[in-house]
Amino acid sequence: MDSEDAYDHSLAEDGDEFWRYCDKNPVPMKLYEEKIRENLALHHNIWHFRNNDAKRDPSEHPATEGAEKFQLATCHAFIGFYHTLRLFGTIKGFHTGELDLIGRHRHRYERMRARFDEISNHFMFVSSRCTVTKKPRFLRAIDPFDDVVNGDNIYTFDPPDLWDKFVEKWHISSMYDLKTFQRDLDICRQAISQHRQPRYQMLLLLNLPPELLDQIMSVSCTETLKLWSMTCKTLRECATYYCYEICDYNMDGLAVDWAPVEDLPDNDVRLSAFVQTSAIAQRDALVERMRYIAGRKDIIKRIRSLSFVESWTAEIYRWANKLGCSCYQFISPLLPHLVAHMRSPALASFTYISRYLWGTVWKALGGNSSIHTLELITNLPRNISWSPAPNIRNLEMTLPISSRGGDVWDLVILCPAIIFLRIGTILNDGAPLPARIFTDVSHNPMKRLRRFDFKHVDAEDLVYLATAIEAAGAAPLTHLSITAGTDSHIKKHVAFALARSLRFAPSLRVLHIVGLQYARADFLALLGENVPGLHALVLQHRPSTSRCTQPHACWPCPSYEYAPHLAAFSHLEHLAMNMAVVDHSYASQCMVRMESEYRGAEDADCFALLRWSRKSQTKDSDEDNPMRSDYVSIDSTRAMARLFAVYAPALRTVFLHDVDLPHLHGGWAIDRDEAGKPLPRMDMKASEEEEGYHYGSVKNKEGWKFSEREMRGIPGI
Repeated sequence: MDSEDAYDHSLAEDGDEFWRYCDKNPVPMKLYEEKIRENLALHHNIWHFRNNDAKRDPSEHPATEGAEKFQLATCHAFIGFYHTLRLFGTIKGFHTGELDLIGRHRHRYERMRARFDEISNHFMFVSSRCTVTKKPRFLRAIDPFDDVVNGDNIYTFDPPDLWDKFVEKWHISSMYDLKTFQRDLDICRQAISQHRQPRYQMLLLLNLPPELLDQIMSVSCTETLKLWSMTCKTLRECATYYCYEICDYNMDGLAVDWAPVEDLPDNDVRLSAFVQTSAIAQRDALVERMRYIAGRKDIIKRIRSLSFVESWTAEIYRWANKLGCSCYQFISPLLPHLVAHMRSPALASFTYISRYLWGTVWKALGGNSSIHTLELITNLPRNISWSPAPNIRNLEMTLPISSRGGDVWDLVILCPAIIFLRIGTILNDGAPLPARIFTDVSHNPMKRLRRFDFKHVDAEDLVYLATAIEAAGAAPLTHLSITAGTDSHIKKHVAFALARSLRFAPSLRVLHIVGLQYARADFLALLGENVPGLHALVLQHRPSTSRCTQPHACWPCPSYEYAPHLAAFSHLEHLAMNMAVVDHSYASQCMVRMESEYRGAEDADCFALLRWSRKSQTKDSDEDNPMRSDYVSIDSTRAMARLFAVYAPALRTVFLHDVDLPHLHGGWAIDRDEAGKPLPRMDMKASEEEEGYHYGSVKNKEGWKFSEREMRGIPGI
């Protein structure tokens, strides 16, 4: 459709070229470019994994030619669809003054406007030679809130191949027909008629005041800064000041082309030789890079965040035993350069991902008072004495698989000043919470932690956490997030013990619990008694292991039993509960049909639709719509949100169904009239969605870490 679509269509045929293009152009600059990349990535990933599975077991994954052609045609259809939207959106953006990162420049508008006018004129000719007839039919709607009585438009062109020639000439997606293309074209024309003159971009980055330009650079990502640094000398000077704030030392075994040896058995000497050659080559190249950076004092003093990541010695891969040396011998040439860089007074955060954390690295870490944030994915080797690191304030650890994190937990004691702690693991049954750490009165971490996030914990061990909170007295905890392992559930006795212990955390403002097996109304009442000062409450019920991957669940009590207990939370602003609002499996009609294996269901639906459509006079008279009997309607979820807001006077946002995001009609913002009556609003603002993400999302990795500014505002820090 637009002038760049041919290249994107070629990327659908060549996966290697697509990934190279993404590496060279990391930041999407044009409208819908991110959507196009997502579609291409999905297309290539599907066939990558399908072909790999077929190699392992051809009978399970037959790579049929028809399926491959269909997948490729679907990819091309989406590419054409987004390029059509890009052309219309770009023309519209020039006239409304809102566009992409390329900018609103005259030469670009003249080129695209000429193409737009040519397509418009051609389309007007095609539409003038078309006759539209409607063939009514009754369909089972995909969306239960759409019209269920529909009709197909039949387009007859003169000559018959007129539309096909138009589509072929302009690369129109098969997702468009004449009606939908006319709709998008009219929207674009309406924008042009409302804003007659295109609004060309007049203000450039170089025209901005130096203070504002510096602020823009300071909040930009590294990839964007790299692009700007290649633009001109002035922008390079501004961008490079922040471009070197992040420094990564990486040795990634996955970056190697394993195709020549992927079929070799583990005991093949050729595989060992390949691993040694590839790993040592990467290590030697990294040593040279470290030496170069060490010689650039101007770069060293700008680096605020340093990371060391290597996967050659990782437990989950088969490479470590083929290196021909021990893990320490392989890493040791890098350690002096890494330790020297870690002494830089400009560093504020350090990330270390390797099989073992060596004593020299930890000593350098504890000796640099400027490093306040530490992220670790590692094990602790035996027979090493570890000194305290009193400078660490933010500590994030992912527990290893082999030792189940038993030794790594000692680092929590060795960081006596931490105020933020995040623990994670990939174990399905959850990681243990060691009693020796949380029941030790002298080293109780809850005496100093303000924000604690534990992902995939063994639910039964949460009693140790409850004991530690009680033993801390007036714990300074303000944010608490607990996620039980996928094979673990927070049962009644654990949930009640945890709720009772929170009365010793009077400053708690945010509580996030995932994996509640016991979720009756009395648990919410107990929370109201012990932590009435909450500003955000996120509860995710998990009734069984069979539904552990679902974002929603059927709660054991109706909403009107939970609502009165919200009155205890006088300051509650955000509430998220994964109550299912669209769930067929709990509807009566669905259960009956499942038992009968859906025999006769389609015919019954068609008959019911036909009978309902004949007696229904208006679109709104759909109370007895047969296609909506198994759904919770928008009005019902609005009433549920309003009910919660009546009892919680400060409530501003309610997330149902999915605690992370406002799902369908499960996310509501609460407005209030002059009398204080709640008025739920479904079209949430970006700031309101962001609040829910900050409080409730398990995907939010950075939101709870203390920034340098926050740490300066805490007494004694």
